[in-house]
Amino acid sequence: MVHCESPLEWACCHYFEFDKLVRWYQEQPLAIDYVFRGEVHQYFVDFLVELIDGRKRLIEVKYSHEVNYDENVAKFTAARFYAEGHDMEFIVVTELDLHGIKFENMKHIYRHAFIRPDKELVLSVIESISQLNETNFETVITALTPVAKCHDPRSLFLWLIWRGKIVVDIAQKIEASTKVKVIHS
Repeated sequence: MVHCESPLEWACCHYFEFDKLVRWYQEQPLAIDYVFRGEVHQYFVDFLVELIDGRKRLIEVKYSHEVNYDENVAKFTAARFYAEGHDMEFIVVTELDLHGIKFENMKHIYRHAFIRPDKELVLSVIESISQLNETNFETVITALTPVAKCHDPRSLFLWLIWRGKIVVDIAQKIEASTKVKVIHS
């Protein structure tokens, strides 16, 4: 469970959850001293992220109109200095980075990430679509409908995306003609 201080931070967590390069992330992991108007203050960076290759990033999430506020510039300068001294990268993420079709798709997929289809159903679904290689959303839904049992085929489709069994370009709106690649494993 992650504590978020804004809807923007919550959106950023969705990106972390979807990014296959993210091993783990932690909210407000450390305090960094910075000087503003001659006084020392503490700044708690929003996230520490470790990538699967071991690299670490400090991530600050701000609305774009706040990025150039004098105090934020002081905070970000201190954070960059801290990051460089600790073999990390410091990145500021804004709503411009987090919203749009990709984010809407991620939210939609995430809503279905925790359905609990039984193992028999999953095997049946995988078998139904295993002969497909690259197809489209409508074809997969048609293949899922007879085996979906008590689950909505669209919900299973989104769950399969979350589980990495099928792949779509989440930067494009998911619709009937959306190209789908079935992952054979």
